[in-house]
Amino acid sequence: MLQNIIIFFVFGSFIGWCLEVLDWFLKTKKTKIKRKAKIKIRRFMIGPYRPIYGLGFVIIFFVLSIEIGILWRVFIALSSVVVLELVLGLFYIRIGIPLWDYTNSRYKNYKGIVSISSSAFWLLGIIAFYYFIFLNLDKFLNFILDNNLLNIINSLCVVIAVDFIVSFYRAKKKFK
Repeated sequence: MLQNIIIFFVFGSFIGWCLEVLDWFLKTKKTKIKRKAKIKIRRFMIGPYRPIYGLGFVIIFFVLSIEIGILWRVFIALSSVVVLELVLGLFYIRIGIPLWDYTNSRYKNYKGIVSISSSAFWLLGIIAFYYFIFLNLDKFLNFILDNNLLNIINSLCVVIAVDFIVSFYRAKKKFK
């Protein structure tokens, strides 16, 4: 079970980073903002991962494992990741490290931390996770085990943890 948590955390962190880069690319292409300057502002950690998405994937995995109707599982998973985003957003603002801001979003938001658009993004992620990973969980985990990817994933988890600690202290000094 712990190994599944690590796998989903690392996988979700990387997928989240990829989706944010794609989102950033599409927005900057549309608005013709200078990409090099913009990407430096969005960076918190050094590597290609976003741990909030990793935590979200772990939560989604556990909620989808509950033996209740699929609509209830999706609703609980969505509620859980929105609360995660809210709690982490409030925490980071409280310590002086704002990592995201939806105040300029054209959709409704709460204190710039949680918005309807980010919640819709999470909903799409939950549905994709369910159909592409959760329903094929044995194949997904066997692929990782059969290709000896477990040591790489465990190492990446350590790298993410060290990067987070270093980035946290670096950002704390920057925002003081």
